[in-house]
Amino acid sequence: SRKEVSTIFESMHDLLAVTDLNGILQVTNPALNKLLELRKIQSSALIRINEVLNVAIEHPMMSGSEKSRVLEASYEVGEANKKRRITILWRRSLLLNDSGHLIQYVYTGTDYTSIRDTEEALRLRNQAIEVAVSGICIADANQWPMPMVYVNPAFEKMTGFSKHEVLGKTCSFLHGAETDLAKVELIRKSLNERTK
Repeated sequence: SRKEVSTIFESMHDLLAVTDLNGILQVTNPALNKLLELRKIQSSALIRINEVLNVAIEHPMMSGSEKSRVLEASYEVGEANKKRRITILWRRSLLLNDSGHLIQYVYTGTDYTSIRDTEEALRLRNQAIEVAVSGICIADANQWPMPMVYVNPAFEKMTGFSKHEVLGKTCSFLHGAETDLAKVELIRKSLNERTK
């Protein structure tokens, strides 16, 4: 029903815009209106989608009959003393009438700033683990008997085993004559209790 569609449209977290064939905004959802406000674009004026996307009117995203186009755009939003950069992945789709003729463009935008920030943090963390002077191995606690899935170069240097020799094995092959088996059993018991 029309009310259900309206509810979905109003509650979407993704940005949504519908334009005419000239790129003039016809419909926007609240999430996009918030971005327009943050970017100080006057919503009362006729707004071209290229102003929202931050690209020239000649940009391929603005025209053409290809079914889908994708664009990544970064924006500075907020007040002068609280500016932050956000990154939006925009997708353009075609809205066709019953005869198959193009009547409007539909633009959806997904804010993936936090995804990109998380990826950067993970990249930095991985880089730190790779260059650490301490030997590090990671075992998969979701598989029994917890096979190693990663070792850093320091682990290889310290043990003399290459990653190709140890990945998929458990850490038990590292036990030597001086290994305190009671402590190993305590660790094993603790890990078992945590995975249940």
